[in-house]
Amino acid sequence: MNELLSAKLRNEPFDAVLILDIDARMEPDFLRRVAAHLRLGAHAIQAAQLSKINDESEVMYISHAAQALSQMMQQARSALGLTAILAGTGMVFSRQALEQLNWQTSVGRRLSDDGELNMRCLLHDIHVIYGADLLLRNDLPASAREVRLQRRRWNQAYISLGPIYALPLLRKVARGSWRVLEAFFALALLPSCSLSFLIAGIGLILLDFWTVADPSLIPYTATLLVLWMAHGFYYISALKTLGCDLRQEDFKTLPRFMAMRALGVLEGAWLACRRDPGKRSIPSEHKDEQKEKQEVLL
Repeated sequence: MNELLSAKLRNEPFDAVLILDIDARMEPDFLRRVAAHLRLGAHAIQAAQLSKINDESEVMYISHAAQALSQMMQQARSALGLTAILAGTGMVFSRQALEQLNWQTSVGRRLSDDGELNMRCLLHDIHVIYGADLLLRNDLPASAREVRLQRRRWNQAYISLGPIYALPLLRKVARGSWRVLEAFFALALLPSCSLSFLIAGIGLILLDFWTVADPSLIPYTATLLVLWMAHGFYYISALKTLGCDLRQEDFKTLPRFMAMRALGVLEGAWLACRRDPGKRSIPSEHKDEQKEKQEVLL
């Protein structure tokens, strides 16, 4: 990407660059809508992602519901005037933004262009607009194993970026850029808006065991339980608003789905701590998965 932008596209006469994943499908008037946002002064835009198929399996439907929640959070951030979160596919950058980013999506060898672009946009004061009208259809993981591999990649990417960008971003906060702190906090809970719910649930289980040995912790355990249940009620009510009510069979699959996401977090953290993680950006299991897909296509 860096070579394409800096060496080949830099001198070409265009107004903006649109970055898409290979599985993305856009509506016929997508580019016209992007142009309208650029004319209004946007320099960085994140399109709205929706799944192509949402009920092929319970895991895919839960992934669809989680993606719908993410888009709801993007809309909420937009309504509050906060910067949107770049998500890899459907990213638009004007020439001015690319100049500020030195015509690079990443600096050095990294695992996640969008993860690093989020950090770099914060450092360069590039406000990302959420294009709710820019609809993109994408593929979602259809099995628990695919969920685990996807989350492992995403968490490995973001965790490896933390030590590199935390200090520069905190310096910016110290100079009075408080919105950077909010955005950094939001990024710390990526790649899933339910990561905070998962962490609180694990903490609740650990605290329950600790309470057996020390009954004085019962009030704290009860408080955390109420907050965790309120968090769950938020998800249920939000999904109902979005028309993505979880079905009975989905609730049976949900524990396995969340367990795979938790395992992906742990594996991603472990891989991020290994030396030269860039050489392991595509796990061997993912290569096998891609080979299987190619054989099916053939």
